[in-house]
Amino acid sequence: DENVEKFKHILASVDDFIANLDSRKTQFDSLISNANNLVSNVNNVALDVDKRLKQGQYDFKAMFTPLIMQAQ
Repeated sequence: DENVEKFKHILASVDDFIANLDSRKTQFDSLISNANNLVSNVNNVALDVDKRLKQGQYDFKAMFTPLIMQAQ
């Protein structure tokens, strides 16, 4: 009798787990999509910075000299 109750409890737990799988899949899919978007955005920023560097739009010496002078 006690084993039957334990088995019923196990089955109920399995049913709950299965019922939540779709919800969890949706959450994971959303998380993966957000991560992919983040990676894409970071890649776009890196490409933009690379393009600007190649065009000479960033002068690191001019940008960092004041910081280096302050640090000394």
